[in-house]
Amino acid sequence: LNPISEEMAAFDISDGGFAVAVSKAAISSDIGFRGGKFPTYVGEDMFSESAGQVLVTCDPSVTEEIERLVLDYGLDSYEVGTTGGDRVTVNLAQSENDIDASVKELRFAFSSTLESQLAAEVVTA
Repeated sequence: LNPISEEMAAFDISDGGFAVAVSKAAISSDIGFRGGKFPTYVGEDMFSESAGQVLVTCDPSVTEEIERLVLDYGLDSYEVGTTGGDRVTVNLAQSENDIDASVKELRFAFSSTLESQLAAEVVTA
């Protein structure tokens, strides 16, 4: 599959769920995310590791093209928010800003995880 735009990225949701995918995307790009209201999600849903789901970020000018491609394959797509700024904020149905952290805070938290430490050892070995 060729990228539709150079300003496009995809992140697997099956390893940590939506919240982890959004956080990793923000950390790798140094760009924040503002999610819309997720009316049916509760906290644990944000970490549901559903196989076959992908978070795609793109320039708004190619959104329709991506949606057409997804429909051509008989799949569903949902706009879940916008990128920008230096914070990751996701609002769930039951409260305001259930996830609200700066990209810097997320980077620090991730860099102290076992996964991050093991990845660093593999790179330096």
